[in-house]
Amino acid sequence: MKEQIRLLAQGVEFSVQNRMLLTRFALFSSSAWMQSRLKTVEDALVANAPLQEVLQRVADHFLYNLEADLVTLYEYRPERHDFRVPPVTAGEIVVEAAMKGTIQTGNLLWDCLAQASRFYPELPAAFRADRSDSSTEERFADREGVQSCAVLVLQTADSREKAGIIFVNY
Repeated sequence: MKEQIRLLAQGVEFSVQNRMLLTRFALFSSSAWMQSRLKTVEDALVANAPLQEVLQRVADHFLYNLEADLVTLYEYRPERHDFRVPPVTAGEIVVEAAMKGTIQTGNLLWDCLAQASRFYPELPAAFRADRSDSSTEERFADREGVQSCAVLVLQTADSREKAGIIFVNY
């Protein structure tokens, strides 16, 4: 009987060690995958790639690493006090033509630019409210079926100048 208990204990110990090893391997694999995705952004920066290519890689990185449905990156141009359109996107857009218009005063983007980065597990009313600008188009969140999102304000390294906004949509 002692021998059977000893063999059972060894089997359990082996199973636990195997599970721990597989867990460590999965974490290592996940970390390596994320680093490789970030490496493409670094490569674009080091290669002095065009800004749009770098921004596209950033959007792709957010899409895959955060498992989002759609990422929208608006480049803000402070010298012109406007956003470049169309924005850089990663993921599938339902109505792509709607992304090509100008960003007017009163658009939600201006409010987001003025605030800190945020996560909205449920979209606030402002994302779905009647438009305060002159556009008659349906709100992005309604048109694209967005349920929740993170809004990240991009700033320069010294945090003095805003450089854009990323919407990570689910």
